[in-house]
Amino acid sequence: MGKSKAGIAGLCLVGLIFGAGCATTSAKGPSDEEQVAGVVAGWKSAFEANDLDAIMSFYSENYNSSQGGNKAGLRDFLDTAIKRDYLKDAKVDITAAEVKVEGGMAQVAPVRLSGLRGGMNLKLDLKKEADGWRIAKSINDAVINAATPGAMGCGAVGG
Repeated sequence: MGKSKAGIAGLCLVGLIFGAGCATTSAKGPSDEEQVAGVVAGWKSAFEANDLDAIMSFYSENYNSSQGGNKAGLRDFLDTAIKRDYLKDAKVDITAAEVKVEGGMAQVAPVRLSGLRGGMNLKLDLKKEADGWRIAKSINDAVINAATPGAMGCGAVGG
């Protein structure tokens, strides 16, 4: 009877070890697509709240725009736009946006920005950096801006 209890205890111990190993190896974090979608959703919330520091936290230090702007230029632009209420009641629509991930790069489009001064579509390019996904480049649809009197302007979010 002593051997039987020891055998059962041994089997239980082996089961716990292998079971715990399986539990830890099968528990994955969010996929790259889910991480990118989460970054864009967070950026959307920060943008709609006009929270400059939160907005900028989503951008790579190496950010550049389709108009040649960098992160510092984007920060200055957004700071002015927020102070002048140009982004008051601005909305970001990501319902039609598709996330495409290839290696350490991702693309999200179309991202629709609209507000009191018009609107535009953006394509966001994200890069996987050491601390997570960051917006590395934005390209806006200048056609919408040119056709909309008083629109946000080509550099509105693109820098």
